[in-house]
Amino acid sequence: MIVRVTESNIIEAAEIHATTWRAAHQGFCSEELIAQHTTTNQKKYLEDEMAAGEKHYMLVEQYPVGIVSVRGDLIENLYILPTEQHKGYGRKLLLFAIEHCEGVPRLLVLENNK
Repeated sequence: MIVRVTESNIIEAAEIHATTWRAAHQGFCSEELIAQHTTTNQKKYLEDEMAAGEKHYMLVEQYPVGIVSVRGDLIENLYILPTEQHKGYGRKLLLFAIEHCEGVPRLLVLENNK
């Protein structure tokens, strides 16, 4: 099930964002920068993005496993917990996000994303 991120479930979304961001950026970011991506800091980040009009969605299977955000035609913040990757969850969230874009979807991907 894919649900909209709101104040009632933002902690779960922030935990996914923090955990996955740290794992994904381990090889090319400093330890100091990695350490800054706590659940508390990512909750604030998500709140700020939502206040600016970005819509965040969370995939919940037996428990929350991934998030994605959409703003207009831009898809970003596609994160799946490291323990839940390679199970089709990223594809499910991406297809959902494409359907919720305005116009032709664009996906933000970091240059060093493998």
